[in-house]
Amino acid sequence: MSGKTVPFSARISVDDAEFISQLQYDGAYTPSDKLRALLVEVRRQRQQGANYADNLAVAQEWFSRLKRQWLSREQEVGAHSELMIRTLDLLPELLAQIQTATAEKVDVKLGEFQQQEQAVAQLVLRLSELILPLALSAAPNTNNSTQQGLIRLADLICQSQVATQGEKEWRKV
Repeated sequence: MSGKTVPFSARISVDDAEFISQLQYDGAYTPSDKLRALLVEVRRQRQQGANYADNLAVAQEWFSRLKRQWLSREQEVGAHSELMIRTLDLLPELLAQIQTATAEKVDVKLGEFQQQEQAVAQLVLRLSELILPLALSAAPNTNNSTQQGLIRLADLICQSQVATQGEKEWRKV
């Protein structure tokens, strides 16, 4: 991208002008600075590429802003959600992996396709491993249907593991 600038004029609504005036970017104070920063942000979001590190940097930047907003909200209401924090911490990796896997490439091989799918599956598993213990440590009198669903899922996983272990023991005999 060239450092050369050109004049640009546009008519925008009062609501859009107010939106731009309230935007906050480091080092962007004038409407022109904010518009340039906004264009850089949108361009980066649209330039999904095959580079995991670049995709991760963009996702981390975006999710860190969401996490700051959530932490502020927690402070305001005097509550804490470990579920939200754990989810916001892992989602940038998951999004970056999906963006990298879905980037336009020439001659994608089956092995590469399967590796990308496996990487996404591992991140989903990590997310499950982070979240399931929260449901299991919830108060037993919890009426929250989501937590109850997670507890049932954890029970099914445990039953499956016990059954699998029992089958392995049976086969040894």
